[in-house]
Amino acid sequence: MSHFKMPPWARAPPFPPGAATLTPDDNSAAPIDVSRQAAYVLGRGGLDGGGGGVDVALAPPSGHGDAELAALGVGRAHAAIVYHEEGGRAYAIDLASRGGVKLDGRALEPNKPARLRNGAALSFGALPRSYVFRCPEAAAGGPAQVAPAPQDTATATVRASHLLVKHRESRRPSSFREPVVTRSPDEARAAVDALRREIVARVEGGARLEEVFAEVAGRESHCSSARAGGDLGPFSRGQMQRAFDEATRALRVGEMSGAVASDSGVHLILRTA
Repeated sequence: MSHFKMPPWARAPPFPPGAATLTPDDNSAAPIDVSRQAAYVLGRGGLDGGGGGVDVALAPPSGHGDAELAALGVGRAHAAIVYHEEGGRAYAIDLASRGGVKLDGRALEPNKPARLRNGAALSFGALPRSYVFRCPEAAAGGPAQVAPAPQDTATATVRASHLLVKHRESRRPSSFREPVVTRSPDEARAAVDALRREIVARVEGGARLEEVFAEVAGRESHCSSARAGGDLGPFSRGQMQRAFDEATRALRVGEMSGAVASDSGVHLILRTA
């Protein structure tokens, strides 16, 4: 029997309820809300009184229940969807299932997280229907693809653009935009979250992420890098505050973070190299 151990990087996503859903591709059931907790276990546990600690019970094709799913290679705890602590990036994990898990038709390696993006399709064993993951908050990352979970092992030079919103507890609570910053840390995070939603919406409308990010950073950022569209240029480990450096290195090139807190304030980061 497969088991799920919560990864140390898992956190409940910073999305409103219903922002992430899982829907059968044959529309045989209503969308399932998967936006309220750090992880969701999927499988046949819980059907026919089977228990098993499953959050999303996969539906059998003819409604005959647990035995039918077992024959199709669907385990009691078959797979998991897990959200990362930085910005709520979503990952799918095959819990060493007998029947396997495919992400957009590509088999996942057991127990190795794979990035889930908006519109990705998950299939389980020989179950004839797939389940589509919908999360517009993930759209800025690009199309669905198999990828490992973020690992902070890189030591090379990286490059990023950022958008900074300061608050009254920032190390320097003033900027060229505001001589005296009075907003609270929570208000700064809310402002960054709102700007991220704006960027995502514009990217979903067909705009290029890099161009939109530069325009919004130039308009809103409290860092002097705003004059360069938020571009910080290349930097090595140790040149930036640790929280910022680690968040940047957890991103892939062309990927945007969620809200990242540092001593300077709250950031939105776009890794560019």
